[in-house]
Amino acid sequence: MAPFEPTEISRGQPVAWVTLGTVLYLESGLRSIWPQVLAASQALLQRPWAAGIKEVRRWDEPHWRGWDPRDVPGFLQELQKMGPTRPPWRVKVADQAKFSTVSIDWQDVPAAQGQYPRASWLRVRLPLGTSAEELFQTTMELVGLLPVQQGRAGYMCRE
Repeated sequence: MAPFEPTEISRGQPVAWVTLGTVLYLESGLRSIWPQVLAASQALLQRPWAAGIKEVRRWDEPHWRGWDPRDVPGFLQELQKMGPTRPPWRVKVADQAKFSTVSIDWQDVPAAQGQYPRASWLRVRLPLGTSAEELFQTTMELVGLLPVQQGRAGYMCRE
């Protein structure tokens, strides 16, 4: 993919930062596909770019906290504890708290009014230098592991 530079205003201050990534909207809440959520998390956390992940934040925590990417089994155990039996949740791991260039972000979305299904999602941000082939392979691996309703891959804003 062609390099993309941040948009700037006349004073040289960044207005928008972008990175590469994929967003997948899933056919259900995460509770009903918990084994696939764990398998996809494991696959993503084993990628070389995941070694730069140093921060984690859960929906029930007010601040980001440090995270050791070597502790993947411990992280997945923690994710499993808070996943299928807890209220709707969100968890994000990233290389930095603000304007992350690498992140994995799961959001469980409950049924509306307790009965109308809505799509939970997974958003993965990859390093800007990621090749189109790596972006495609990562996305297709996730599509093979998860019940995907729809998705997209390409440039996306950094948070």
